[in-house]
Amino acid sequence: MIAGVLTTALLALAPVYGQGALKERQENQKDRIKAGVKDGSITKVEAAKMKQDQKEIKGDIKAARADGLVTGKEAAKITREQNKASRDIVKQKRDKQNQK
Repeated sequence: MIAGVLTTALLALAPVYGQGALKERQENQKDRIKAGVKDGSITKVEAAKMKQDQKEIKGDIKAARADGLVTGKEAAKITREQNKASRDIVKQKRDKQNQK
């Protein structure tokens, strides 16, 4: 039952994701990484790893859009990747490691 509701919701969101929401979220995450490097809460090594993750997500977005439509399944996968990346950014900003 819940899976059906979630699938329906994701399919309804697919056109929204095709309109730039995925890219906007990517830009937002890049800005958060840059801010963390600037204030010293994210080390350069951590930032390099997170930037690589962002690059991989960007590739997934590009592949999903290749046929002109981001499906609900593709949007869900990308959203999971972006959620993990977001959690990683928060974790690294709070881990008390500072740039030297």
